[in-house]
Amino acid sequence: MSGGNSFRLSSLVRNCIYHPAVSQTKQIHAQILVRGFLSDVTLQTDLLLLYSKCGFLCDARQVFDRMVDRNMHSWNILIFWYVQNSKFSDALSVFDRFRQMDLRPDHYTFPPLFKACGGVVGYTYLGKLLYGWVIKLGYGGYVVVTSSSLGMWDSVSLIRLKMKDLGLVKTPGCSWIMISGKIHKFYQGDNSHPLAVLVCKTLERITKAKLLSGECGVEEYV
Repeated sequence: MSGGNSFRLSSLVRNCIYHPAVSQTKQIHAQILVRGFLSDVTLQTDLLLLYSKCGFLCDARQVFDRMVDRNMHSWNILIFWYVQNSKFSDALSVFDRFRQMDLRPDHYTFPPLFKACGGVVGYTYLGKLLYGWVIKLGYGGYVVVTSSSLGMWDSVSLIRLKMKDLGLVKTPGCSWIMISGKIHKFYQGDNSHPLAVLVCKTLERITKAKLLSGECGVEEYV
């Protein structure tokens, strides 16, 4: 049972992830079992992702349940692909198991869970609890951005609609600028700062100038 064999199998699994093939996936899985690589977290997690992308969630769940050790990526993969296949209750069940183990989620964990809460009747309360957890852990500023970059939904606007359905409010954006050695703080939608009007007009002039010069497209400001 050499590290080289483990590396070779891992390379095969990752190649299949980009070019899913059912028969080859089964063959590689059999080799992993025969060679006793159940304790290889990276290899098992790659296999979990491969089965999930192929749509074999039952096989993916078996891999997950048999894993000797799991990392945060393992949990996120199973939750995400359950949600992608509209198995919202299964996704929430996995997260409930995760919570019972007193583990700390990362910022990739939450976006699919918000969608799951919106897809199951009676789970809006959990969505609000999740949002509280997001803020407590300091992920409030980039949950939507992260989910957009991962392609978890077709657009950021859809995520915001889901959050609205759950009665959630996104933390307002905040910017800091230094003027004459003094730091000024501006919040999104808040015009109480004495320089707010001046700043907005200045930004508007800069935006128009950049658009007219052709330095950037209109879509960047939509």
